[in-house]
Amino acid sequence: MQLSQEQPGDLRATVNAVLTLDALAGVIFSAMKQIEHPTVVSMKRDDEFRDLLAERCHEFRALRDLAAAYKHGELTNPKKKQPRLLAGPERLNRVENQIGVLECDDEIEGFVLVVELIDESFLRASSVIGVSYQLLAPIVDEVDPLHTRWQA
Repeated sequence: MQLSQEQPGDLRATVNAVLTLDALAGVIFSAMKQIEHPTVVSMKRDDEFRDLLAERCHEFRALRDLAAAYKHGELTNPKKKQPRLLAGPERLNRVENQIGVLECDDEIEGFVLVVELIDESFLRASSVIGVSYQLLAPIVDEVDPLHTRWQA
């Protein structure tokens, strides 16, 4: 994940971080189910937990949809409570870093990855990853303060 933040134009690092954080949401759900956390006690699937997180955080919603697009190729499930923000993995694009996507500490004339949403807006991929991590990290700390479930 760190590499996706340090090199925001690296497709491999970004896709790896997106898939890892999406998987982490599933692992957190499982850990919360084991301790019968009230947030998830009535949920049957980790998708319901991801949907709850997506309702709370626009960036996580984009991350969830991008991860699903990489896993399934195309997103067309009309039964979803929340419409998808993107239709497929081709919506992650490398663009020249210029006004509109430029952030402090960026290389001038470099490239970054952006997630192009269905409504024609975009989110910088490194921001989607960073904000999603900030959403998930405190939940990990709450569920397992000593991080005993997360050690290799």
